[in-house]
Amino acid sequence: MLENMDWVKPLYSRKAVRAAGAALVDTASTPEQRVDALVIVNNWRAAHNYPLNTFKVTLRRKSSEVSTESLVAQRIKRLTSIELKLSRYENMSLDRMQDLGGCRAIMPSIASVYRLTYKYIKGNLKHRLTKVDDYIDKPKESGYRGVHLVYKYNSDKENAKIYNNLCIEMQFRTVRQHQWATAVETVGTFMHQSLKSSMGNKEWLRYFALASSAIAIIERMPIVPGTPRVKRELYRELYKLHIKLSVKAMFAACKHSISLPSLEGYRKKYYFLLGLDPDKRRIQISAFDKSQPKQAQAAYDEAEKSLNPNSTKDIVLVSVDSFKALKKAYPNYFADTTAFVKTIENVLKEAGFKKGLQ
Repeated sequence: MLENMDWVKPLYSRKAVRAAGAALVDTASTPEQRVDALVIVNNWRAAHNYPLNTFKVTLRRKSSEVSTESLVAQRIKRLTSIELKLSRYENMSLDRMQDLGGCRAIMPSIASVYRLTYKYIKGNLKHRLTKVDDYIDKPKESGYRGVHLVYKYNSDKENAKIYNNLCIEMQFRTVRQHQWATAVETVGTFMHQSLKSSMGNKEWLRYFALASSAIAIIERMPIVPGTPRVKRELYRELYKLHIKLSVKAMFAACKHSISLPSLEGYRKKYYFLLGLDPDKRRIQISAFDKSQPKQAQAAYDEAEKSLNPNSTKDIVLVSVDSFKALKKAYPNYFADTTAFVKTIENVLKEAGFKKGLQ
């Protein structure tokens, strides 16, 4: 790991962070107040990079012990997502937000997800486990599924104590669950709707709830609340929406409309700044070495500052071990939902709903 001096440190009190988060979403804030708030907000979320990297190193090791097919990635929460969460939840404050730093493991099966979860819950990490949410056993009504663990970072090293009690969220999900989440984000991005937050077109929201139940059946896990418990009824409703929404054509159009830059020079990078502009149909990529966390975060902050209030551009800073892993972990930024469509259409064909799927 890089020396502590190479990472951003938290410079403000939790009281100041809380006030900055409130000012960020207060419509009465002046432009000057918003700028001042952004300085504090960006420092606070950037400070999560150090503990986040620590958790990623451990997660990479533990997940590979469970399966050599595991894929690990990390990300710092986007500013737009922070604002949306602060606006949606009345009692939410920035200093208590638990997912500013997020680490994800994509596993090949349900069994491997739970073996990894067990390794953490029954393990001897010095960090404090504060929350466990099993959205596989109890899926959200949106269809989201996965296991979430929230830890408070804890270190007895003098140069790392400044990060103590910062929260890091880890998400474990299967490949199929990841396909589903990717598809939701892709449609949301191109339709300019926050489908992942259960906001937007009701038919698409229903379609994804049904699709999640169909995948849950494959994985022999509980289906999504509010979807038909009789499989034939579930598949019939899913099929009707799949055809009505022209799902296959929609995803194909998204993928083929994106203009990709040359990928040369990205193969050995560690941090990736992705900017997907659905209106201009292009993706921009900036890459940084493992020794450049501050530079990567600074570029991220500047990219978000440059967005105008009505921009639909989606920007995120992520970290993976290879460019190949990047495309697997974040296929929504490349509008690639091929695997999801194949999974759903195979389910429907096996159930006898073949017309229009050829």
